[in-house]
Amino acid sequence: MLTPEEVQKIWFPEIFFYNDDGNQFSNLGQGSRVELIAGGTAVQGGSDNSDEANIISEGVVAMSQRYNVHYSCDFDLLMFPFDAQDCLMTFELTSAAASYLMLRPDNITYMGRKDLVEYTISEFIEINSSIVSGYSQVKLGVRFERRYGFYIITQYIPTALLAVIAYFTFFFGPKEFESRMNVALTAMLVLSSLFTQVICAY
Repeated sequence: MLTPEEVQKIWFPEIFFYNDDGNQFSNLGQGSRVELIAGGTAVQGGSDNSDEANIISEGVVAMSQRYNVHYSCDFDLLMFPFDAQDCLMTFELTSAAASYLMLRPDNITYMGRKDLVEYTISEFIEINSSIVSGYSQVKLGVRFERRYGFYIITQYIPTALLAVIAYFTFFFGPKEFESRMNVALTAMLVLSSLFTQVICAY
């Protein structure tokens, strides 16, 4: 591990979270970790050096960062609640032109829960690297599939049952007009209450 003073002396690429809600850039703040991974063969320092040290000419500087970034996504609700939404996250390398540095996506893994309250995270739908205005970009797409079982149980099945009950009033005899009206009006009132509840929920 390097000290904060040593980290400040090392150049790091700057990445821009292109389409997030806060126009955020990468930084070496909280959540960053910088390590020197030794490689090759160590050589002892000379006798003129008062500090005991092993000098290694080959090695890798590894940096890991953790961010909490908010993204927005435009939903297409035409097929609601049987819809699937595709959302994109774009990362752009802004500290150097693409002729010098390129972003390369590798080993992208989702570590959280895939079954959320309303959606299931099914897959990464698009991972590609491109050059836009001379800078390297990586786009990552995620597909959210809506969990429609809740809507079928609480909305579709009750609505279908009430519609069937109201339809059966047509088979009542002419002498049972009062019973027919009571059943039909009750079904309409319950349907109205159900629709009002659904509208208020959204």
